[in-house]
Amino acid sequence: MLFSFYAMDKQGGLELRKQTRAAHLDHLAAASSFNLRIVAGSPMLNDAGDMIGSLVVVDADNKADAEAFFAKDPYKLAGLFAETRLYSVLDNFVK
Repeated sequence: MLFSFYAMDKQGGLELRKQTRAAHLDHLAAASSFNLRIVAGSPMLNDAGDMIGSLVVVDADNKADAEAFFAKDPYKLAGLFAETRLYSVLDNFVK
């Protein structure tokens, strides 16, 4: 099943995002240890090109595995996010 993780940073969170980015990328690289794989992902940018949030799509056996993975994200643990959402999505990506 595919799940989309949507997260918006707190106002003024750019420096915290930069400080924790390497740990976040290491976490994404370890996705298989959570029984999932990354399908797509990218920081979301404002009109000035600054990172303001995250969008990550994962393939997981169930929502609980996806929730466990995103709960351990260094960005989340550092308190970067003002809002997070996790949705099931259909596999309708253009291939």
